[in-house]
Amino acid sequence: MKNKLCLLCFITLFNISCQQSPSDAKSHEYHPVKAGEKRFDIHTYDKMKLALPSGKLIEAFIADNPDKQTQGLSGIRKGELKEHQGMIFTYSAVSAKQFWMPNTYMDLDIYFLDKKMNVLHVDRAVKAHPSLKEPIPRSSIIYAQNILEIPSHSPYAKEISKGMQLKVIK
Repeated sequence: MKNKLCLLCFITLFNISCQQSPSDAKSHEYHPVKAGEKRFDIHTYDKMKLALPSGKLIEAFIADNPDKQTQGLSGIRKGELKEHQGMIFTYSAVSAKQFWMPNTYMDLDIYFLDKKMNVLHVDRAVKAHPSLKEPIPRSSIIYAQNILEIPSHSPYAKEISKGMQLKVIK
C-alpha cells in the first residue's frame, strides 16, 4: 500500500510539473484540424455585438479561454463567416500580443483593443496561410487587452480605424 501511495504522489507531481501555463494562448500547442475533421464549431461559441460609430453591428464569436484563443479562426473557410462576423479574443489584462496565421483560409484584419474597446493598432490583410509550413505570417506585437479579427474582404473591416471606439451592445 505504501508503494502504491508513493507512486501515485510521484505521478501527480510529475503531471503538475509538466503542465503548461494557461496564462497565454501562445503557451498552448497548436493542433490543426485535419482534412475531413471538424473539432469545433465557432457557431456554438458565445457572441458579443460590437457597434461601429456608423451604427453597424459586428457579431463577434468570443474566444475567452486558452483553447478557443489557440484555435482562433484556423480551419474556418471564407464562406463560413458572414460579412458582419468575426472573432474577439478577450484577456484579463494588458500584455504583448502577436497573432499568427497557421491553417487560415482568408486574409484577416487584426484590431488590437484596450479594455474599453478603443482601437490601439490595426494590422490590415494579414495573409492567409492554409498550412503549418513556415514561414507563417504573423501580426505586429502590440500591448493590448482584447483583439478583434475580421475577414479583410468584409466591408465592416474597412470602417474600423485606429483611435475609434467600438461599443459593446448587451
